[in-house]
Amino acid sequence: MRRQLDLMGGNAGNLVFQLATAQMIAAPLHQIGGGAPYALPKRRDLLVLPAANHLRPANWDPLSDFLEQADCPIAVFGLGADTQEGTALRGHASLMRLVDILRARAVLITYRGARSARIGAELGLQGIVLGCPSVFLNPAQRLGHVIAKGLARAAWHPMPRCAIHAGDPYNPRSALHRRAEQRLFSHVAQRGGLWLLASGGADACGAAAGQHPPSPALCAALGRQDAAQIFMQSGHVPHDARTWIGRLRGCDLALGTRAHGTLAALAAGVPGILSPIDARTTELAQTMQLPQLPLDALATAASPQDCAAAAAFDPDAFDAWRITAARATAAALIRIGLTPAPALQHLAAA
Repeated sequence: MRRQLDLMGGNAGNLVFQLATAQMIAAPLHQIGGGAPYALPKRRDLLVLPAANHLRPANWDPLSDFLEQADCPIAVFGLGADTQEGTALRGHASLMRLVDILRARAVLITYRGARSARIGAELGLQGIVLGCPSVFLNPAQRLGHVIAKGLARAAWHPMPRCAIHAGDPYNPRSALHRRAEQRLFSHVAQRGGLWLLASGGADACGAAAGQHPPSPALCAALGRQDAAQIFMQSGHVPHDARTWIGRLRGCDLALGTRAHGTLAALAAGVPGILSPIDARTTELAQTMQLPQLPLDALATAASPQDCAAAAAFDPDAFDAWRITAARATAAALIRIGLTPAPALQHLAAA
């Protein structure tokens, strides 16, 4: 499991993000990285960098070394900031080295939200707010109305098949977050469905995938001593974005605190509801007009149906934002010499 997590950068959500970024572009791309040492292709006209949560303190030196050696223009997509503001980030040398490289070589930077764009601008990285490319995986022009109808059906369904995109059981952001995750796990225990863990370390992910029994500490974190049986029936760790999305097509509803779980559900045409737990998930939910349910409501909901009924979602606002963002993304790709993929052009033409 540790090797599998390394290949995904520790988080299966990266798989959805990377797939979406590649599918926006009508050109063959050579994938680099994926847990292996960075290796330069012989021909390199442009580097496409899905950057996610890169504006945070970390050891970015291996990536910076590679970018310096590549010596070609860079297009950055979905760049986001974590909890620290720009002033604090300036004190982290490894990050600032990466920022300096992007400042010099990026021909395009898109941000996941206005907060990240503001922090990036404070560091000298100018860009445009276009959310996460994962929102374009489903090409339906009126996807918002498909999702709204799905939410209504799930609210009245006697036993909807529900997918839970769980947060790291060992590292809840707050006591409320822990209660919400335990409530989600109890929904699966009582009603079946899927419990998907995209990250959380080798111990939790290995147990969720059925590779070994859950430890007593994991059972305590989830609030269930029968976690092993629940994992056997419902546990899953995604390892491929297309397979993940395909598995969700058999569900009526997706709940959870993971943004890319919600986006994977929308890619499958399934109503996905995000309960933000931090600045990152809040920014993504607000920017892209995603279906949302406050964490306190998630923690106290008696059933998945209650979550579907209580979710806040404006299908017209979602569709309008997505089409506007698709047009801006297509125009940005053309501006740097790339051809938008047909699915993105179709969405942009709405």
